[in-house]
Parts: sequence; C-alpha cells; structure tokens
Amino acid sequence: MPKSCWCGNANMGEYSEGYYACQECHTLVSKMDFDDNLYQVKDEDEDLYGSRYWKQDMLERAQVSSMEDMIELHFKERAPYWLHYFLKYRLPPATIADVGGGLGQFSYLLQLSGFSQTMFEMSPEVCEYAKKQLGINTRCEDFTQNRNEIFDCVVAFDLIEHIWEVANFVSVLSAKTPPKGIMCIQTPCYDETLTYEDMLDKKPRFESLLLPEEHIYLFSRSSIARLMKQQGFNYIAFEPAIFGDDYDMFLFSSKTPMKINSQSEISETMANNPNVHLLNSLAHIYQDVEALRRQREIIEQASKERLQLIETLSEQVEMVEQASKERLQLIETLSEQLNASQQENLANRRKLERKHVQIDGLWNSLLRISQLLELNAEILDVTQQKAENLSRDVETLTLEAENRLRDVQTLTSLAKYNQRRIERKQAQINSLLDVLDISSKILEENHAVVQEYNLVKRQFWFRVLRKLRLIKV
Repeated sequence: MPKSCWCGNANMGEYSEGYYACQECHTLVSKMDFDDNLYQVKDEDEDLYGSRYWKQDMLERAQVSSMEDMIELHFKERAPYWLHYFLKYRLPPATIADVGGGLGQFSYLLQLSGFSQTMFEMSPEVCEYAKKQLGINTRCEDFTQNRNEIFDCVVAFDLIEHIWEVANFVSVLSAKTPPKGIMCIQTPCYDETLTYEDMLDKKPRFESLLLPEEHIYLFSRSSIARLMKQQGFNYIAFEPAIFGDDYDMFLFSSKTPMKINSQSEISETMANNPNVHLLNSLAHIYQDVEALRRQREIIEQASKERLQLIETLSEQVEMVEQASKERLQLIETLSEQLNASQQENLANRRKLERKHVQIDGLWNSLLRISQLLELNAEILDVTQQKAENLSRDVETLTLEAENRLRDVQTLTSLAKYNQRRIERKQAQINSLLDVLDISSKILEENHAVVQEYNLVKRQFWFRVLRKLRLIKV
C-alpha cells in the first residue's frame, strides 16, 4: 500500500473496507500492498495483467464468452464513442500512443481513420493476439521507459486507476507529448461529496469499481484535474462519460488551449479516407447503439421512477395500514374502556338504587317521626291549654280565698263553717296543684321529646348528606 496519496498527503480517512480517502486531494487510495513487479508479465496465467486478465476476468465482467466477442462489443459501443469525441480535438494525420490498449479496438479505428497508432500492452500474448486479429501496431513494453519518444496524442482508457506511481506516469506522458499534444483519459469517477453509505444509495453502480487489488487510485473530477495541472496539462475538457457520470469520466487535456474541430472540418478531413464508408458504418452502428442505450436509459429511468413511486405508495400503504392498526387498537382500547365504564355505571346504578331504597326508608321513617311530632305538638298544645285553664282557675280560687279570708276576718262567726269550706277548697287547690305538677311534668316530657326529635332530625339529614357526598366527613 502507498504510505501516502499520490499528492504526498498522509492524512488518510476511512472510506470503505478496501479504500482510504485522501483528505487533501479527494482521491480514494487502495489499502492493499503492491510491489515493483506489479506490471511485469512473466507468467500469462499467474501475473495480474497476463492474458488471463483478458481471457477470464474481463470476459466475465463484460458478460461475453470470447475475446472475439469482446472486440465486437467494443466496436459497437466504446471504440466508435471514443473516436467520435477524439476527432473533435485531433484530426489525422497524427501519431497516437494507445497506452494499455487491451485488445486494440480503439487503435484499429485510429488506424482506419488515418492516424499513426502504436498500442502498448504488458502481455506478449495479448499484443500478439491484437496484432494478428486487427493488424495494428503493438509493442509489448513499458511505455514509460523510452522518454525520448514523442507522440502527438496519448490515449489512456481505463488505465491510470491501475498505476501505482501515477504522478510519475503522468510526468512521463507530459515529457512524451509536445506543447500542443493532447492526453485523452477515461477512468472511474469518484464523487467526493458522498460517503460510502451515500454512494451505495445514490450511485450504487460505482461500487463495482471498488477493486482494491486492481484499482489503486480512484480519482474525483477535482483530483484528476489537480494531477493533470501538476504536470502542466492546464487545459482540461470533460466530455460525457459513455457509462454515465455516476460510473466513470472522459476528458481531454493539453498544455496549451485545445482547438475544437467542427463537424464540417471532421467530415471534410475524413472524406478522402479510403475507409470512410466503414467508419461511417461503424458510426451509424454506434448511433443506433447509442439510441438504444438512450432508450434503455429512459426505460430504466422510467422503471426507476415507477419503482420509486411503487416504493412510495408501498410506504404510504404501510403507513395507512399502521394507522388503521393503531386506530383499531385505539377502538379496542376505547371499547374496553367503554365496557369497563358501562360495568362501573351499572354497579354505580345498583348502588344508587340501593341508596334510593335506603333514602325512601329513611324518608318514610322521617314521615312517621313527623307525624309523631305533630301528634306530640297537638298533645302539648292541649296540655298547655289545660295548664293555662288550671292557672286561671288557680288565680280565680286565690282571689276567692282572699275574699273569703276577708269574709272570715269580718265574719268570725262563720269561721268554723267557712273553715270547713276553706279546707275543702284547700283540698281542691291541692288537687289542682297536683294537676299542675302533672302538667309541668308533661310539659317537661314533651320538651324532651321535642329535643330528641330535633336530634334525630339533625342526624337523619347528616346521614342523607353524607350518603350523597355533599358534605365532607
């Protein structure tokens, strides 16, 4: 593993299981260890970039069964796409170095277009295969070894992410291109604004490019621009990536301002090319494939939007179901509470009915007591009337006794007779006094009855109010 990023920064943050993230230039850096023999091919089956890489690994990723199918696939999509934009920045004749050219599809189109191309690959078997199949110029050697060789353009498609000493590699490219030379690059595009988790959610296709055993550096747009400008390539133009900006990036760079060729200039230059019809056919095939690709993207986008709509509707359905479930639970809870309340009300009603019965009984008792009190009052009134009558009689008798006493004093002769009458009257008086005493006792008894009635009355109403909870005990 590099001890630091290509930019020299050692402040590395975690990104994923296989990569660090440079906090300075925003490049992903593989955590794996690599040695100086990484790019040497001595054993085509064992070395990383031997023929096995193309015969097995790349065929599996492209989902084709043979290298011939791989060449045909690239002729339908990548190679015409690359050539379309390449002619925008450079017209033939020119010398082109196709570094890491693979099976040579783009070099073949460059050759047909009138460019002097040389493809560089590390596998002798792959170089021989491309030369035999397509008749292109191939060299099985390290492109960085011969610094004196100059090319008008250097093409590096899906290459620099594999280069360990990438800053030195771009420095060699700068040395091997003239001031107006052009470097054309395609490489995976790391979105520095997204964390690993955000990338999985928003740009999940990029995950397939996280191959730490092969892709040593995964650049962002800002970091690739920094790398280019560090080596003098100050003029950079990003073109649309063939597989989308969420997957890779496609750029042209130069040390001086780049001339943009118009379509008419391209057509005029290519008109005298003996392979123009073949190139046009490939261009038409590319256009058809591109149209199909766009339709596929539209369909995929529509499918994605429909899927999102379905997911949204599913979430809404789940929310409605959850709300219904919660409401059902609430209804069940309220029903239980209602049942409990009804049972409590029924119990309270029964208690109230019993209280009413008790109150009715007490009321009847009160009525009977009231009747007794009224009767006692009437008796008391009669007794009081009799007592008053007796009092008046006593007063009358007293007056008579006084008169008679005076008569006795004046009529001494009648004393004995009157004495006997007085004694009789005195007896009557005594009887009346006895009656008066009896009346007084009756009054006292009636007074006690009244007090007892008032006490019973107060106790009754106290109990009634306490039962009705209108007073606090």
